Amino acid sequence: MTNIDELAKSAKGTLDKATSVVTTVEDSVSDTIDSFSFNAENILSIINIASSVVKSIISSFSSKN
Repeated sequence: MTNIDELAKSAKGTLDKATSVVTTVEDSVSDTIDSFSFNAENILSIINIASSVVKSIISSFSSKN
């Protein structure tokens, strides 16, 4: 009976450690995805602004002709 109790305690300890690792990895993945989404939004904003600047420059040269 003692061996079964020790085995159950060991299994619970292993399960707790595995749960902790999975939670840590999940949090890390979520943070990475959030960071990537934020960076992608910034890149899209920069591209949008750059295209507006290029359009303005082209239209200013076109209107002079």
